[in-house]
Amino acid sequence: MTARRKLNSAAVHGAFVIAGLIALATRSWLAFVVSAVLMLATAAYDGAIRLTARRREKRP
Repeated sequence: MTARRKLNSAAVHGAFVIAGLIALATRSWLAFVVSAVLMLATAAYDGAIRLTARRREKRP
């Protein structure tokens, strides 16, 4: 497993745990789904979850 996959996995698991805590506090599946989607979308947008590999520039 590559480092990128491990970091992505940690971010996804963290989002699900936090969404689960929110759902427990509100006792709502809708709160779980909405909070999980929002956290995953913002993590993908800000780069915490890397959807594609970054290309390295060749050294001269």
